[in-house]
Amino acid sequence: MRASSTRADATAKKLVFEKLLKAEDRPRLVTTLRVTGTIAPDATVYHWHIELCLAPTEDGSESNDASRTVVFDMTPTGPGEAGILIVKSNSDSSTSFVPSDQFELDIQVKERHTVQEYLNFFVNKGMQRYKFDDTGSGCYHWVVTVLAHLESNGWIPQGSLSDLEAFRAEQRKLRPDNIPTPYPKGQFY
Repeated sequence: MRASSTRADATAKKLVFEKLLKAEDRPRLVTTLRVTGTIAPDATVYHWHIELCLAPTEDGSESNDASRTVVFDMTPTGPGEAGILIVKSNSDSSTSFVPSDQFELDIQVKERHTVQEYLNFFVNKGMQRYKFDDTGSGCYHWVVTVLAHLESNGWIPQGSLSDLEAFRAEQRKLRPDNIPTPYPKGQFY
């Protein structure tokens, strides 16, 4: 039993790239969950991911290199292929895209958990096992599923998923060519 459990843990770890997650961020508390949509200059649709906004460091200082968020980004490896969950520390308060190419929805957390607890939660729920559709799309569906798990487990308030759906509808009115409806869905495996 132990050998198969160890194999399963090793397989799960291969699907999560966390080398860009600073060790000192793992025990930090999360204050807000941010859903972010970004579009690169050569892309036609928005890519959705989750950022965990962090409480100040234990000593209360915020140096220039202190992380402000940790990004959880399910990234496609190719059309119709399994994605990889990239988890990385981010010292900038936003991603590298210019503000006109990005939008964000902040969701308050009900109870503060650490970054490591979020990572464990994602892996325990199988969120790292996701295959994108044949066009390489499906990141919004991944975000929706993550939020559904967080909401049903009491980590974020009831109604947060509905707030996200309303937010997406507002953004679609502003960017109808870049936010498809119905949204593409990959599948968990």
